[in-house]
Amino acid sequence: MSAYELIEYLGFNINLILLDYNGLILQKENWTTVFLEPNDQLEIITLAGGG
Repeated sequence: MSAYELIEYLGFNINLILLDYNGLILQKENWTTVFLEPNDQLEIITLAGGG
């Protein structure tokens, strides 16, 4: 499963999140080409407005 497929499956808005993949920010253009493997770490960072 690609990073993009996981985000789509979980129902996140791709315009409002960042992905930290094994300690590095994953560029959106790479979401479809990065496939998750056992022991990979993926952190979904949501952007929220506020003040």
